[in-house]
Amino acid sequence: MEDKVRLVMSQRFDSASNPAGNAAAILPPLLAAWFIGGHKVASEAPDPTHLHQFRIEGKRLRYTMELFEPRYGPGLGRYLKLLKQSQTHLGDFQDCVAVSELLDDMPDNEPHRVRTLRFLKRKSERHYAEFQAFWTSTVAGTEQRWSAYLMRPRVESEDRQVRTDT
Repeated sequence: MEDKVRLVMSQRFDSASNPAGNAAAILPPLLAAWFIGGHKVASEAPDPTHLHQFRIEGKRLRYTMELFEPRYGPGLGRYLKLLKQSQTHLGDFQDCVAVSELLDDMPDNEPHRVRTLRFLKRKSERHYAEFQAFWTSTVAGTEQRWSAYLMRPRVESEDRQVRTDT
């Protein structure tokens, strides 16, 4: 939970703006950065560091979208679902990397170490291929639709009220 709050709070909210205005200002740039990162990691050889960083960018986008969910309504759920699916693929890949790193610290003569490392390499390659397939078949090419949706949050009556507390 603390990581979630820290990621969301790293955004620059405009205290003079209403929630809908902040949503429209903050989410599209986060989305654009996420798509740029996704196109990059889906088209290159799997690099654990880049994939992990992209997964963090996805979390930042998702958590911030969840914060503004009341301004978008249930339609936002389909985009959140795609973000979660992307993070699941990347998380499965990262799990293999993390376990492999633990095994790398074990002595070379440890029974089954080499076989387990080979297994994890194949498994991580499969997870990366699943991510690539998911990205190219489901996410790539949808950026304009996402962006258009995020540019139109609902303005509630309390958003229209003039601030008198500043």
